Amino acid sequence: MLGKLFFVHFILIICTSACGTTDENLEDSDSQENETDTDDDSGSTSDSESDSGNNEWTYEIIGTYSHLYGIQIADGRNDGVNRLYCSGLNGHLIEWSFDGSNWMLVDMGGSEDPIYEVAVGKGRNDGINRVYGAGGNGKMYEFTYDNTTDSWEISEFANTVCFGGVQIGDARNDGVNRLFTAGYHTVDEYTWNGTTWDTHHFSVGQKDFWPITMAQGRNDGINRFYCAEGKYLTHLCEYTFNGTNYDEIQIQTPTDLIETTAGDGRNDEIVRVYAAGRDGHIHEFTFSDNNWNVLDIEPNAPHKSRYGLALGRLKSDNKTRLYSVAQMGAIREHEWMSDLNQWQDKTIDAISGATANLTVGTARNDGIARLYVAGSNGSVYEFTNDNPSRH
Repeated sequence: MLGKLFFVHFILIICTSACGTTDENLEDSDSQENETDTDDDSGSTSDSESDSGNNEWTYEIIGTYSHLYGIQIADGRNDGVNRLYCSGLNGHLIEWSFDGSNWMLVDMGGSEDPIYEVAVGKGRNDGINRVYGAGGNGKMYEFTYDNTTDSWEISEFANTVCFGGVQIGDARNDGVNRLFTAGYHTVDEYTWNGTTWDTHHFSVGQKDFWPITMAQGRNDGINRFYCAEGKYLTHLCEYTFNGTNYDEIQIQTPTDLIETTAGDGRNDEIVRVYAAGRDGHIHEFTFSDNNWNVLDIEPNAPHKSRYGLALGRLKSDNKTRLYSVAQMGAIREHEWMSDLNQWQDKTIDAISGATANLTVGTARNDGIARLYVAGSNGSVYEFTNDNPSRH
């Protein structure tokens, strides 16, 4: 299905998690359906405006499977080929490969319970990429591709309440990748010791974490990781390894947060942290003069929870822009205008079905970076700019 974008209304699909409650990352459908977007006198754009920038984007539904949530692009098979990986609320991970003409789907298997976020990387520090899924049942699933049998081997570890986020990286700054998970009242670090996973548990109180972002957020050469504190709690939490344990810093925010990312969003070689709120606003965190400065980059945003954030260079000018997706709303593009000293945003479009998350990358292996959106209606949407960036 390839064509110019058009605006349609989102249909909310409520999914039940293995935590025993309705997925907290999806809002109540009745309250959302009664919302109406209105134009603001300040002149900022909203999801309902007709000036959506549709004339520079085309989209394609690359496939449909089941209720989807997380989405990543990576070389999961260690063959030099990027593929698209999605986690499903039906408990399976799905792999899409582009063969030059068509998208090929592989059901990688998994669990009977929801798998929320997905991450791909060298979690065992053995040079092999593996795919990891954060289970709503409190288990982590590790997928390793076996080239000899052309199949995915699945192992599971951890046993807690409910995972909502997973990330791989060197948060201790010792050259060792570790696996970090976040969820219901828990943050955990897993280190592969050659035989099994050693666990380091964080005491985080009543925080209900979902995503994890790892970055040098203070621009001092030190990796740290960042978590959105969760429903009804209004902090972005930063964790720094002190040689023995992790120090926690809580950064006050105007609203509870859902999603995080980090990078050079302003194209000024300064890393900043970005967090999306349940109220639809996106906050930019800049560390300067030993303080965190927080900026609402879209103060007139419609009240629709933002579930996905991604930074990427998708246009021929190779500028980094921030992309977001809102429940029953629209996919938005946010650009820092250095000459105006402000953020500007516009709607790419809305798509039918409640969206869950998004990512950017070269999933077709043709050097063109595109935007990919996972829908809880089961569809995966691919957006290509008419003048794309080539990598």
